[in-house]
Amino acid sequence: MNFPVDMPEWLDESKIGKLKVQRADGTVITYNGTNGNEMVGYYLPENISARDEFTDRVYLAPVGIAQITQYAEKGYTLTQTPGW
Repeated sequence: MNFPVDMPEWLDESKIGKLKVQRADGTVITYNGTNGNEMVGYYLPENISARDEFTDRVYLAPVGIAQITQYAEKGYTLTQTPGW
């Protein structure tokens, strides 16, 4: 993300100390109100602490009851995805 070019409206007082980018070398730059030209890199979203943990459930979807019933009618046993 190149904030000075792509989203200059984000470089305002409300984003001081909150807006962060990470450069390819791993350096994290936090917007301080005067370093707008340095805000080029991978955008680091704000307030991500409330996210779910990455478990197997994140990558698997539940199996619908209609599919379980349909398989049962044909003599097969289809079980629910673990964790759902």
